[in-house]
Amino acid sequence: MGRLHSRQVAKDDTIRTQPSNARWRAERQASAIQTFRATGDHDPAEQLANAVVMDVSVGGFGLGAPRELPIGTPVQMRMHLPGSIDFLTAAGRVVRSVPINGTASSKDALRFRAGVQFEKISEQLAEQLVGVLRSLGSQPTALSPPSPQAGESEYEAITRRAHLLEWSQFFRGVDFAQRLQLAQVTEERSYAKDETIIRQGDPGDGFYIIIEGSVNVIGSVASRSQAGVFTETIFATLPAGQAVGEMALIDGGQRAASVVARVPTTCLFVPRDAFINTLRSSPGTTLSIMALLVERMRHADDRLSEVLQITEALTSELDLQKVYDTTVKVVQETTQAGRVTLQVLDEERSQLALVAGMPFPPGAEAGQRSPSNAGLGGWVLREKRALILTGTSHPDPEIDRLMHDIPGMTAVCVPMLLKGEPLGVLNASSVPPGTVGRNGEALPVGKALTQDEMTFLSVLAGQVAIAIEHARLYQKTNEQATTDGLTGLLNHRTFQEYLASEVDRAQRAGTELALLFVDVDSFKVINDSYGHPAGDQLLRVLTSEVLKPSLRQYDVVGRYGGDEFAVILPNTPSKEAFIVADRLRQAAKSCDYGQHELPPETGDIISFSVGLAHFPPDADDSEALLQVADRGVYFAKFLGKNQVQRGRAAAPTADDDATSLHAFLANAGRDELEAMAAAIDARDTFTAGHSRRVAEYVRWLAQALGHDKAFLDRLRLTALFHDVGKSAVPDGVLRKAGKLTEEEYERIKAHPVIGAEMLDQVPHLHEAIPAVRSHHERWDGSGYPDGLAGKDIPYTARLLAVADAYDAMTSDRLYRGALLFQDIKRIFRSGAGISWEPHLVDVWCDVLDDRSVDGATPSAKDS
Repeated sequence: MGRLHSRQVAKDDTIRTQPSNARWRAERQASAIQTFRATGDHDPAEQLANAVVMDVSVGGFGLGAPRELPIGTPVQMRMHLPGSIDFLTAAGRVVRSVPINGTASSKDALRFRAGVQFEKISEQLAEQLVGVLRSLGSQPTALSPPSPQAGESEYEAITRRAHLLEWSQFFRGVDFAQRLQLAQVTEERSYAKDETIIRQGDPGDGFYIIIEGSVNVIGSVASRSQAGVFTETIFATLPAGQAVGEMALIDGGQRAASVVARVPTTCLFVPRDAFINTLRSSPGTTLSIMALLVERMRHADDRLSEVLQITEALTSELDLQKVYDTTVKVVQETTQAGRVTLQVLDEERSQLALVAGMPFPPGAEAGQRSPSNAGLGGWVLREKRALILTGTSHPDPEIDRLMHDIPGMTAVCVPMLLKGEPLGVLNASSVPPGTVGRNGEALPVGKALTQDEMTFLSVLAGQVAIAIEHARLYQKTNEQATTDGLTGLLNHRTFQEYLASEVDRAQRAGTELALLFVDVDSFKVINDSYGHPAGDQLLRVLTSEVLKPSLRQYDVVGRYGGDEFAVILPNTPSKEAFIVADRLRQAAKSCDYGQHELPPETGDIISFSVGLAHFPPDADDSEALLQVADRGVYFAKFLGKNQVQRGRAAAPTADDDATSLHAFLANAGRDELEAMAAAIDARDTFTAGHSRRVAEYVRWLAQALGHDKAFLDRLRLTALFHDVGKSAVPDGVLRKAGKLTEEEYERIKAHPVIGAEMLDQVPHLHEAIPAVRSHHERWDGSGYPDGLAGKDIPYTARLLAVADAYDAMTSDRLYRGALLFQDIKRIFRSGAGISWEPHLVDVWCDVLDDRSVDGATPSAKDS
């Protein structure tokens, strides 16, 4: 610590003072600096703490290899004092077996000195040490600047005060500068807010040395009224939270300031007068007392080292359960307790959950909960302080009432506090061999727990609380990055990563895998009718009451989109996957939504459309598998919703050969054709659902014209496939946001011809060919691909042309929004005889007027 002060002064050797007798002040200040440097750099206490053992001898012979020295062995030691040419020689007897060799580091020297009761030391060092101790007798009182002695400047008095810091450093053997955490620093000669707590001028006051925890203030004066009377004993403890006062050097030693802080944890208190009187009366016993203190410090150092090692292990662990398990394991190993348990508070802070135990109490298991205000744990949490039980009774009536009547049991119950708030409870207990519980069960035997264990666990509990919070924050951050905030399921990105991993695993193991896409039918109705909060609640309920209960433990479910879920079924054959998918569908319809703050009619509105894909037959990688399952959803919705449909491989495109294209269509049944039409329709994101809407509009028109159901059915299938030729148009052209080039436009214009050629291979769709080829012809002959005019245009193509144009007018486009109803009718009227057959335009405008409500544009449901 002396080195710290000397560095501070060296920053500015000129100390500024008030302009009064400047020369005298300068001389005195220079003298103070010299004295300060001298005591800082060559303080015997600091030298002794950092001394290097040069040799150790027994019976006049030096030691060679490391060896254990029997208790009582006379020994001599010679040490080199750093910063000095002096050597210290000391003689004593071993009081604790300590291995040492002839030459050792300062750490080994400290261990050796801790195990030796010295009987005499060199006269030179004894005189120096006693001189330092005597200087403590005139130390300044708390919260006031030191009073200079005769011929001594204020700075010299401050320097003398700093001896306390060096003295503390000897006992601790570490740089206390790193441990100073000043709670409050005030200006020179001013008092802190807590001045009424600190009593000044009490001759029985002394200085304290921290055993565990970080140091708030070193060499402080503690109030007798607050800390208790310590003049009767050499060693006592200051309780955590004790208020203390201290003088400190600030601004490079240029001024003094009052500091008020509180002891962070239990610490050793050394009464000044009792200690100094002992040293004055028996100078030869100086190192005997020091050795006892160092032994206390060495034990604290060992425990602190254990805490640091445990803390490092805990804070490097990010798995919350492993933090719990590691905690109870290391506590049991270090304390040798028979049983160690860990309980943490739940989010509501009303329950304590048992999260780890070695071993668990009889009949208890992980996750078991108990009221947070009950039992010894409740007392510890409420009082926010540790509790040690060493018998069958306790002075505190409440604790005594809570204790188990088990003879010989010792127990420690420690609160885990984080920023002053309880996080949980750490418990340790032991019984002697042969002890049984109240029900006759054998209890785990362990070492009797003492105040040392309580102190150790109190310090450790704070580190455990930090580690738990660290792991919780990591877990929360990780969950936020990988899960959906609304449902708690895997988010889109993470689900895709899981799927890729599972497909890769199935590929390597030669196993099967199924993928389900689940779309919530009519979800938009819930949102529009009851508001978005109801929609959010519906997604939560579907997750907790439908999806999770219907799936197996090893299935993986994620929220893939707004109202879409996805499920991975590992090692699952196709038939079994279909059963799981249908179970989901049925659960969605049978759920009692009214019990979960949703409208009772929710079950009548919503359902599941499920698409199923299977690896390896449907796809050879995760991306293709997603596409197949997605296509299955379109099939299910197109065919009426509330059903499970298996997706099919993608319809052939311009990149595939004509043979595969025709083979697919020629072998498709009617249901598959309709499903395929839905998939083709979905390729264009700007016109998704277009073919289904055209099918609905052309049905309106045909009904108004008086056609029968058979005609309507055939017309519907024709409408669904009127744009089938677009499957041969590249996606880059079909989905292009900007203006098409002339070449691109020609490719688009070719789709009616391509579509007609494709349908020529499909028996079910032969009747649709004329309409598919000619639905872009115009009444005046200016259309394509053949330039037909008037009634040369096939009748079904004329019907489709009206419906197709209406859907284009009522849909949003990148370059414009949907047209107004009155504008739509005006366009149709002006286009009669040019684009469309006049009679059909008249009928269609009447249909629109009949279906319009309050002047709104009639629209087919697009769901």
